[in-house]
Formats: sequence, C-alpha cells, structure tokens
Amino acid sequence: RAGYDFDGLDFWAVTRLGRTKGARLEVGKAIYEAIVLPNLELMETDAMERIAVFCRAGGTVVACGRLPGQTPGFGREGESKKLRRLLADVFGPNPIPGRPHQCGRGRGIFVAAAGDAAPALEGFVVPNVKFTPRPETVGFVHRRVVGRDIYFFANVGPDDVRFNVEFPGRTRRIEVWDAMDGTIRLAAPSG
Repeated sequence: RAGYDFDGLDFWAVTRLGRTKGARLEVGKAIYEAIVLPNLELMETDAMERIAVFCRAGGTVVACGRLPGQTPGFGREGESKKLRRLLADVFGPNPIPGRPHQCGRGRGIFVAAAGDAAPALEGFVVPNVKFTPRPETVGFVHRRVVGRDIYFFANVGPDDVRFNVEFPGRTRRIEVWDAMDGTIRLAAPSG
C-alpha cells in the first residue's frame, strides 16, 4: 500500500550473487535500493558483510522487530561477535526505533514492527508508485524489461476499487491491459 515493490532474497543470493554498484545492490539482474531484515533471529555473517558494504555505499537497510543476535550453527561464537559488530556499524550500538543511523553514505534504520518499515523508507527510497487514495486490497509487482516498466496490479478483494496511480519519472506512453477481458487501451500520462 505504500507503493514499494519487493522481492524475497535468501542469504545465499545476497552473498554469492550480490554486488554493490553505487547506492544499489544488484543480485543477478534485480536492482535494490533498500534491504529489509524482517525480525531475524539468526543471520549469516557473510550476508551481513555484503549488506554493510551496500549500506556504506549509500544504501538503506531497515531491520524490523529485532536485530539478529547470532549466526546459525553450534560453536560459532566468534562469528556471532563479528555479526554483532557489523550490525552495530549499520544500526548503531544502541539503535533507537525509527531513527536513522548514518553508516558511510547510507543509513541503517531499526523499527519496532514490520508495519513501520515502509514509513522508515520515506525520504530515502522513492516508491515505485503513488496511490491516491491508497487501496487496501490492491497489490502490485513492478518489473523492468529493456526500456519498459511493467506493472501488474491485482485487486484481491471482492469489490471494485477505484484509485489514481502516479509513476516516478517521466512517462511517455501508458498502456492499460485488462486481464479479465483482454482489452488494451492507452492512458494519458500525468507527467
């Protein structure tokens, strides 16, 4: 509802496929401006190292609910201490919920609950879309393909929903494809 698209990544993908390019993390062909750590209890040190590099380069990292306290496996206290040092670098030694902590050119933000993640991103990451009004039952997916942005909107509620959508940047041509009846029509760009 806040206008952000997201993917799920595992530690393997971040560690082995992730590369920092400016203030973005590239994982394969996907590009991310922010990483959200959702109430993690355990985390691999290698993944947190990659995320810390991304943050220092200008990225935004949000941790929801708690910071991971140890690495997986037994007898890895040395790795867990290293993980906690990296977390302190990104989020500060005593994170205050909602307050960004400067980490290089980026920031780490600890929030108390998952619902606070999107507001924490405001001002740091431009949403993929802006809804007016924000529909409760509409979700979306955004993908880029060779000079084109493709958005798939889905209303998962039982009732019709009307809303306006603004896309970031300059839009030259918008086509609306209706999956229910197969029609395609042009829509007027607003900017």
